[in-house]
Amino acid sequence: MQPAEQAKLKNAIAFLKPDKKRSLLKLLSAQVTEAMLLDIARGFGPGYKVKENLDALRMTIANYEIPATDALDYEVLRSESYSDPENYKDKEQYEHLKRAFCCTILITANSLHNNGYYDLFSSDVNDEYYLIRLIESCNYLGKDFLLQIIGFLAWQINEVKLNADNTWNNPIFLTSLFALIYLLLKTGYPVAETDLKILVNYLNNIQTGNYYRDWWVFDNFLQAKVKWKKLAMELSMLVKKLKDKDLKKELDEILDKVLLNE
Repeated sequence: MQPAEQAKLKNAIAFLKPDKKRSLLKLLSAQVTEAMLLDIARGFGPGYKVKENLDALRMTIANYEIPATDALDYEVLRSESYSDPENYKDKEQYEHLKRAFCCTILITANSLHNNGYYDLFSSDVNDEYYLIRLIESCNYLGKDFLLQIIGFLAWQINEVKLNADNTWNNPIFLTSLFALIYLLLKTGYPVAETDLKILVNYLNNIQTGNYYRDWWVFDNFLQAKVKWKKLAMELSMLVKKLKDKDLKKELDEILDKVLLNE
C-alpha cells in the first residue's frame, strides 16, 4: 500500500474510534456467567485441563486480558465457536453469549499473535470463520453488541493490521473491512458517506496479490460461504438507503463478487 493510501484509509477508520479498551469483551464479560465459563472450560470433557482453563477464563472476565497459550487451551474456544446456538431454542441467548465471548477472544488473540498469544494463522481456521459467527451472535444479542464490534474491528484494522508488513491485501484483513462496512450500515452509525466511500473504494480496487485466493471467495468449512453470502444479501438491502449513486454502484460491485463467490 502506498503511504498516501494507507494514511487516507487509516484516517477514515480513526473516525470510528478504534477501541483499545476492549469494550466488546467487557460488555460480553458482564453477561457471561460462571456456568458458561464452566461449559467452555470443559470443552473436551471433564478432567481435561478444566481447572486450568476455568482459571484462565475467570482472569479474562476479571481484567479483560487475553490468556497466553500456556494458561489456556485455545482448542476449547475453537470448539465453542463452532456451535450453532439456534439449535438450543430453550437457551439460545445463553449459547450466543458463549460463542460471542469465545470468538472475541480468538480474534483478539490472532491480532496479538506476535506477542506470545495463540497464532491462529498456524491453524486451519482464521478470523473470517470466527468473525461471521461473532456477527451472527451479536445480531441476536442486540445493537449494543454490534456497535462494539465496530470499535473492535477499527482497532484491529487501524492499530494492528495496517501497521504490519504484508497484511494490507491479506484476504482476512479485507474480510474484516467488508464486515465493518456492513456493521456501519446495519447499525445506522453516524459515518459520512464520503468516509464510507474511502473504505468501499479501497476494498473494491485492492488486488489480493500473491495470496492463495481473492478475499470474497469463501469455502464451505463451518458454513462460511453460506453465512457470508447471507450477510451480503442483507447488506444489499441496506445499500439502497444510501444517497451517493457512485457509492451504491461500488458496493453493488463488491456484493456481486461475494454472492458469486468465485
